[in-house]
Amino acid sequence: MTNMKKLLTLVILLSVTLLAACSTNTPRTMESLNMSAALKADESVAWRSCTFRVAWPEQTEPNWGVDLLLAHRVVGPVLEKFDNDIHRWRFHRRANRDAAGHQFTFMFYTGTSHARDIIAQIEQDELRQQLLEENLLEVAACDSPEDMLRPLISDTSDSNWPDSVQKHWPSYIMGVSSLWLGLIDEAVASVRTETSDIDQLIQQYNNANQTVTSLWQEYGEHAFLHHLNAIFGYEQLLIRY
Repeated sequence: MTNMKKLLTLVILLSVTLLAACSTNTPRTMESLNMSAALKADESVAWRSCTFRVAWPEQTEPNWGVDLLLAHRVVGPVLEKFDNDIHRWRFHRRANRDAAGHQFTFMFYTGTSHARDIIAQIEQDELRQQLLEENLLEVAACDSPEDMLRPLISDTSDSNWPDSVQKHWPSYIMGVSSLWLGLIDEAVASVRTETSDIDQLIQQYNNANQTVTSLWQEYGEHAFLHHLNAIFGYEQLLIRY
């Protein structure tokens, strides 16, 4: 082989190597963010929910620490165990003086078989049972794993939004929920002491709630809202009051 041919062969091999390296480091495409082939082929994929109604006596403030406790100690282990089996998930929190009251909800999008295991773990959770026995939770109920009422990825989005927003919003709110859970984990890790006393445990999570709230108040404008606005090119918003 002549020197020119050797040089050409080396250039081709180097180019192939570089292309292969680049292909393994490219950003994830929208297609790669879609469901795995196995989950996509599962016709039982749908949204299911586990809802916890927190006791809220009259003339008191909502006990927000219970939300954090449920997210971190009841739902957190589920997310760790079934990370590869849940396509999308999110939290929902609300507290109004109405029939629903103070509720914390965990929603997850997966197939029936995984939903069955997830719901079983939540329903068998000892802390969940303790909160019910101590009357700190009035209700702790999950959908049936066979429930197929919300099969579309957009089915927990606001129906007033355009279809494109409904379809992709679950990715956004899952990221927000994951960030919030991570902040709880950091806040609890710095002050946590092992205790079986439910009042002390809730106090730890009320303290964590204060820490997370302080982070939101101090850094939310820049870390969250500013950078969200930057993604959309700093365009003005229509704010409705």
